[in-house]
Amino acid sequence: MEKAKNPKKEVILNDRFRLIKSLGKGKFSEVFHAVDLHSKEEVALKYQAKSVFQSSKSMLHKEHLILDNLKNVDGVPNKKLFLELQSHDLLILPVYKETLKDLYDRLGKFSLKTVIVIAIELIDILEQIHEQNIVHLDLKPENIMIGTSDKTGKQLCIIDYGLAQPYYDAQKKKHIPFTQTSTFTGSYSYASLNSHLGYELSRRDDFESLGYVLIYFLKGSLPWQFMTHESCEDRMKKGKKLKKEISIEILCNGVPEKFKEFFKYVRQLKFDEKPDYKFLKGLFLEMKKENGIEDLESEEIHQWIEEENDSLKYTDYVNENEEFNNVPKKTFDHYFHDGFNNQRTMSKSPVKQRSKSFLHMI
Repeated sequence: MEKAKNPKKEVILNDRFRLIKSLGKGKFSEVFHAVDLHSKEEVALKYQAKSVFQSSKSMLHKEHLILDNLKNVDGVPNKKLFLELQSHDLLILPVYKETLKDLYDRLGKFSLKTVIVIAIELIDILEQIHEQNIVHLDLKPENIMIGTSDKTGKQLCIIDYGLAQPYYDAQKKKHIPFTQTSTFTGSYSYASLNSHLGYELSRRDDFESLGYVLIYFLKGSLPWQFMTHESCEDRMKKGKKLKKEISIEILCNGVPEKFKEFFKYVRQLKFDEKPDYKFLKGLFLEMKKENGIEDLESEEIHQWIEEENDSLKYTDYVNENEEFNNVPKKTFDHYFHDGFNNQRTMSKSPVKQRSKSFLHMI
């Protein structure tokens, strides 16, 4: 598959999908922009090779099951096709305009109004995902798409369910038990403290990740995104220490007070506690009212964000006295390769470790 990254000649997979370009590569799979020669439509093709010694289902198979469970949720990709083959698996998804990370980098900044609009819609999407007994566990700017190709559903869409899992056992009719797994789940910059501590994750952790995403969009960086010269192990240790010790007041310094309320509420949630989605959304609805933001239809959001931020001059939300304020605003992910992005660090294969419990729970 290496040739497909920048194919000099036409590459057709399974006599059906013509690969256009690579959109990204994670630890387990690679995503391509492709054309379905049967339907003549452009698609996102997620490819995962199989080992001849592989005995368990692939991560793509797991993601396919998750997407089946979320098929009626707005803001989740509408799976088009899953093909389980001897040498590889293929997951076919819609093509979206761009990620919020790409949009943020292209525009150079998001206004407070934009972050409020994004927060409200993402809370709605997370609530719907959680209602289907699933947690995402890898929320980050790169996994939030904007601008649907088929004009259906919400304009924001949360993608990549490779790390998602049920938090509720449908057969036993109860929440999964709390355990300390000594594993890390998610992406370094946006993973919850619980993930760094090796705790089993639940609904509260999706919201802690959301909080970090929103702070990143406002400030342009997070306090732990500057350790660019240390080893991966040292970065993890120092990042864990920072997330554990930094106060909510410092983390939210320079942003509206309601962000502090958001983090204080999320941090006190118990492992199996249902978040108060109405309360969390209400914090941003109040900010929306205070900032004079009119209600937007889904199809207007992308255009509105473009117009709102197109001529916005860079304004740093970080207080000048913060010690990390003068560090160049390059994100940790800019310096970091595949290390802790899009993966779960485990002593055993994540598929082998999770597949038995996962399959019966949904």
